[in-house]
Amino acid sequence: MDYFERIQDSIEFIEKNLQGEVKITEISSKSCFSAFHFQRIFQAITGFSVQEYIRSRRLSEAAVLLKETRKNILEIALFFQYGSQEAFTRAFVNHFGLTPANYRRGGTIIKQQKKLTFWITKIR
Repeated sequence: MDYFERIQDSIEFIEKNLQGEVKITEISSKSCFSAFHFQRIFQAITGFSVQEYIRSRRLSEAAVLLKETRKNILEIALFFQYGSQEAFTRAFVNHFGLTPANYRRGGTIIKQQKKLTFWITKIR
């Protein structure tokens, strides 16, 4: 298995666990890398640090729930591992430039981070 396949597998693991606690040591272990090497390879391949990717994906999925459900903001914050509504709101504002409440109310379009997928083709 090459680096791209191992990183893609780690992304699949992250995606399955966005609502839970995601530890770099656990992801790197599943990818057969040391934590240090995994973080370097992940960033080199994806352009994101592991934590940036997780944060961006959680906030993007939270934005979907804000628009498509009637769950309150605190429920969504806790669902995506934020310790409080305030911490979630701060992260949301830093990432998207508006509060979760304003996003839910308005017709604002935000740039969401979709799941990364690599197409691996072997050249002979």
